[in-house]
Amino acid sequence: VAALLTGAAFVFNNYIVPRAALKAYSLMWDARQQKLALDIREGVFYNGLPGYVLKVGKKYPDGKSLGQVMIYDHTAGRGESTVILADSGVMETLHHNQYLRLTLFRGEAFLDQSDGSTVRGASTGYVRQAFSRNQITFSLASFKLDRTKEDLFRENRMMKNVGELVTVTDSLRRQANRERQRVTYALDPFYTNLRLPLDSTAGVPYVRRRAADSLARLVRTTIQLPPRLFKPLTANDVQSAQNVARNVRSYVGSYRERLAFSTREANSWEIEFWKKFAQSTAVFVMFLIGAPLGAIIKKGGLGVPVLLSIVFFIFYYIISISGEKWGRDSLMAVPLGMWLSNLVLLPIGLFFLFQARRDSSVLDVDFWRPLVVWLRKLKKPQPARG
Repeated sequence: VAALLTGAAFVFNNYIVPRAALKAYSLMWDARQQKLALDIREGVFYNGLPGYVLKVGKKYPDGKSLGQVMIYDHTAGRGESTVILADSGVMETLHHNQYLRLTLFRGEAFLDQSDGSTVRGASTGYVRQAFSRNQITFSLASFKLDRTKEDLFRENRMMKNVGELVTVTDSLRRQANRERQRVTYALDPFYTNLRLPLDSTAGVPYVRRRAADSLARLVRTTIQLPPRLFKPLTANDVQSAQNVARNVRSYVGSYRERLAFSTREANSWEIEFWKKFAQSTAVFVMFLIGAPLGAIIKKGGLGVPVLLSIVFFIFYYIISISGEKWGRDSLMAVPLGMWLSNLVLLPIGLFFLFQARRDSSVLDVDFWRPLVVWLRKLKKPQPARG
């Protein structure tokens, strides 16, 4: 049964989890972009409706009736061109929550009649309109959940199966290797014009070496030349050498960060590949620990086995997270980091299985008595020899 569960876990991780993650993450993205539901509170300006700002002085318990309503209409695009004040109002939704109708009672509307001119002295004015009943309809299209195409999220490594992960990981590894091989050739321009300050009048030609060539040969050539052939260094030579050194250090630093990012990205994809196998195998490893523990523990009922199971699960989780981090940071090989938790717990499970077959208990005091006696002997001071 444990072997069947292990195989089922791998199939689930390889085929079902990527599809479920694709739908879950696309839905979560759309939910993050979704505007919050209509929430009009007392004494607070609400600008959730496009082109309008609302403020209500009183909101009654039924959730629809309002008192002391103030509306700023910005739909004309010229600021507060229309201001509506009402003594009371009622809200209701229409056509399956696609529209909001606000019915106002006993109010006034102030309409800006200016032409939008900003010239000083231009005539401006408002038209005041009184009403006993007025209706305004707002579109609630901005509150609808617009679904994004799921194809935009398929390039994430969590949405890939084993075959796709292998393909992408190999591509990233090859790209990282090509980047490493280009380092030497990328440094050549900094050293192409490097020459030894030899005295050409003495018949000794200038010596040039590329950085990709053996620098040791350049050093040996320099040492073997007579000192009389060298020109004394000037301040310009020192300044030029410092500039080249700074440029090389800056370039190597940026190149190192790029290589580290490429390697870390490739490690992340490889981690996702091995995780599908390691997590599935953990089902069988946990069985090797849990089943013998149920047979070994004679007392304590259900509490002690559950407690020990939680302890081993936490232990597995800590090792798994640590191995994943070490593999991503290239502190150890990615396969070793992902299988580390199983490799640590497998001997423990086999030990418990062996003890269960012998019908011995590892929780009894007598089982650990030889180890305690041996530790006491180590701590006991040895008699001094005369």
